[in-house]
Amino acid sequence: MNEKDQAIMGGTSQSRPYAALVSAKGQVTTLNNLPNVNGIIYTVGINDSGSGIIAGFTSNGLYGAFVHPDGTIVPLIGLPVGEGFLDGAAIHSSGYGLVGGEINGTPFAAIASPNGYLTYLNNLPTNGAINTVSIAHLDTYLKCLNLI
Repeated sequence: MNEKDQAIMGGTSQSRPYAALVSAKGQVTTLNNLPNVNGIIYTVGINDSGSGIIAGFTSNGLYGAFVHPDGTIVPLIGLPVGEGFLDGAAIHSSGYGLVGGEINGTPFAAIASPNGYLTYLNNLPTNGAINTVSIAHLDTYLKCLNLI
């Protein structure tokens, strides 16, 4: 939950990816326009402005997206292709996100800009996975990359 008592949740419904926004009053609003193939939303995050991020995989490959407070979906662009999953996701107050996972046995992580485009991080291990992420101090890194 964020400071406004808003939340986001994810999982699966009838083998399809499922995600929803939850209002401070407990009203659940299912997100539309998620992939209509088998898959799951593994992890979610929401910032204090009500913007969210969702991450998982589908039978078509990795899947991740930003979620605007009105429920509009902005898919992540440039996710790696192959066997794997998108397992870690966090969203910063700036609207940038951090995602991580595994593709073909190799870990990956990327900064996701609010428009969905990814900037990959370097110097990760040669095998394994990135399963969790946190972005409490992302400001410094974004400034180094001249993104904010």
